[in-house]
Amino acid sequence: MIDIYIFTVNNELIDIAEQMSSLLPKDIENKIKSIKISKRKSIKIITKILLWKILVINGFDETIIQNIFSLKNHKPFINYPFYFNLSHSEDKIVITTSKHQKVGIDIEFNRYSNISIKDYSPLIKFNEYMKYLPFYDAWVVIESILKTIGTGFSKSITDVFILEIRNNKILSKINGKLFFSHLMPLEKYSLCLTSNTPIKKICFYNLQLKLCEKAKISKKIISLDDLIINKMSR
Repeated sequence: MIDIYIFTVNNELIDIAEQMSSLLPKDIENKIKSIKISKRKSIKIITKILLWKILVINGFDETIIQNIFSLKNHKPFINYPFYFNLSHSEDKIVITTSKHQKVGIDIEFNRYSNISIKDYSPLIKFNEYMKYLPFYDAWVVIESILKTIGTGFSKSITDVFILEIRNNKILSKINGKLFFSHLMPLEKYSLCLTSNTPIKKICFYNLQLKLCEKAKISKKIISLDDLIINKMSR
């Protein structure tokens, strides 16, 4: 089973993101501080906090935040048989987790309605099937595949060979290894999940993140417990 958590960023959280960053380990906090665009910085902070809370929900101790490492392409991982990946675009953050199979996920806001897959020929030059997909759908398929293997776009998109597309399910191959992707409907966005083994069941959750009453009154965030996460099945 694979879980997908979907979160919509609101202005209230943007306003308190700076406070939330103080909960993160100093090395993570300092990296985020180097981001110059304030909204992007806030979303990065919120994403890290959400991931932390989700890991705790899945049974990890709060100290797990100190044991999240990154590959050379910045893909985060932990040294446990537990897989996760994340992505964000505009006001949406998505995080996927699995205890049994590698996962990669990508989301993109459909900013331009008139863009065509033909405008980005590398996506179809080596992937004939791609011409049947809208541009943003094709993009998230490739990105989620490359994120599953841990390379992102540091690996050429021409290494991805699409074998089949049927009912929003995509079968692909890289260096002889098969990958399984699901395109999923989300208004104004393209969203794709990929795994290295067949995807049998996906559970979707909407997330809400808010301050506990004590933190609201004091207007201070001093611990992870000050942030309450609500998980609702879609």
